[in-house]
Amino acid sequence: MPRLHHVVTCGLLGCSSVACVEIDPSYGESYSPSGTMGPATGSSTDTGSSGADDGSAGSGPAVDLNVAFVTSAQYTAALGGLAGADEKCQMAAGSAGLPGTFVAWLGDASTSAAGRLGNASGWVRTDGLVFATDRDALLSGRASYPLMLTETGTPVSGNGFAYVFTGAQGIGGAGVPDDCGSWSSTDPAQYGQLGYTDAVGGWWSSGVSAPCDFMAHLFCLGIDADAPVQNPAPAADARLMFETTGTITADAGREVADQMCADEAGAAGLSGTFLALMAVPGEALFDRHALGGDWVRPDGAVVLPGSGSPATWGQVLSPPVLDVDGGLASSAAFWSGVVSSTEAATDATTCMGWTDATAIESPIAWTLLIRWLEGQGTATCEGARGVLCLEQ
Repeated sequence: MPRLHHVVTCGLLGCSSVACVEIDPSYGESYSPSGTMGPATGSSTDTGSSGADDGSAGSGPAVDLNVAFVTSAQYTAALGGLAGADEKCQMAAGSAGLPGTFVAWLGDASTSAAGRLGNASGWVRTDGLVFATDRDALLSGRASYPLMLTETGTPVSGNGFAYVFTGAQGIGGAGVPDDCGSWSSTDPAQYGQLGYTDAVGGWWSSGVSAPCDFMAHLFCLGIDADAPVQNPAPAADARLMFETTGTITADAGREVADQMCADEAGAAGLSGTFLALMAVPGEALFDRHALGGDWVRPDGAVVLPGSGSPATWGQVLSPPVLDVDGGLASSAAFWSGVVSSTEAATDATTCMGWTDATAIESPIAWTLLIRWLEGQGTATCEGARGVLCLEQ
């Protein structure tokens, strides 16, 4: 598992144009029609002391919808164990007027994060967007919108990216070796497992590990309701975006990528035209794609809003990690051929026009991150990557 030694910064794409799950106004006194629950509180950092429960959370009206958030506060790994982390989540929820019972998404060597959820299923963020439609979606990495909003409904940072203590082996499994002495130590010689706030797939739960004196946030999940939720139905002019189950090496060429998109769409019974999001030299990433309505995942989550443009699409709202059938795609990245959403591709960025597997490397875009282009990396041209398919 990678060790964390520095913090990466990135940008944030707003999501005000995306439809939200309707939240009953009786859910908490601070509900507002915009879908944001709770007043702004301006909390900052915490050294890890647990404090006392103020009694404002865990009581009040019955909860029939689970809310999930990332704490606005940061902590060292001396959380007071799993119970201390739960108390921090409960206090954060109470301070924002969120009723119900909350636990930290946190495990240790003997306890899994997933096992601490009881029978809970279905979670929405504090803005009303779906985090995970049900328990299976949560544990299989098919989260809809990353858990990057705090208890107050605001991004966890100015760029939406932060590290979170999870102690999870994969997505919620027990037995992680990096748990900072069951979350009781700030010893920099020990490590704690972290996830990312702007990721889905496995990376939201298990990405890197960091020394136990590192400051990180907590994911907090409501556990009162077994109430699966759904993303709102896409707009009439929305188009589908999916990642292929098959992969190609960079020298296969874009025509092969286009055919793979057509074949997998056809096998799923879809009509229409699907093209690979894959630039060739002299062409920007979206040049050949029809703009207009939203592009959505098979589960209805909006990847790119139609109200935007390539200039704003360096990030996505929902990472396009699903295959055409709605399952988690096997590849975490696709060949993009560009270094940004607006710059034209070159021979150097496309493995010589997608013809040469011996070329050194080419940019890849991540399907697990909202920073799909801004957080992209490079890969050797001989490697196999997925294809991202856009309906026209």
